[in-house]
Amino acid sequence: MASFSESIWPALFSTFDDEETLAPLLWRHPYLDLRVLEFLLSVPPVPWARRKLLMREAMRGQLPQPVLARRKTPLAAAPAAGPVVALGLPELSSKALLARYVDLRALPTQVPTGPAFDRLIAVHALDHWLARA
Repeated sequence: MASFSESIWPALFSTFDDEETLAPLLWRHPYLDLRVLEFLLSVPPVPWARRKLLMREAMRGQLPQPVLARRKTPLAAAPAAGPVVALGLPELSSKALLARYVDLRALPTQVPTGPAFDRLIAVHALDHWLARA
């Protein structure tokens, strides 16, 4: 509950303002769906939030027992670290058209962070749009 008073939310949502981005996109966040919020706030933290018990119970029969039983551990690296293809971004399909707008030689081979990551996603969005135009 306390996390909703943090300043990250207005900053996050302002980056998705369609008047600012000039893109008619509808952005959703699963934890801000009122049905999900109502459920999450109704679950008693003890015992369900301890050691991810709620997730483990929900996934019983769906995930192998060794996965369900293992201890909570931090990620070895940032989820987006590594080559761009590891991120799941497809190969650029309209390179000839895209080259009119983007210096393809300047595109990173490793996943960048911060604003550079946003620009890389924008290049892929433009490529997707050009391929279908």
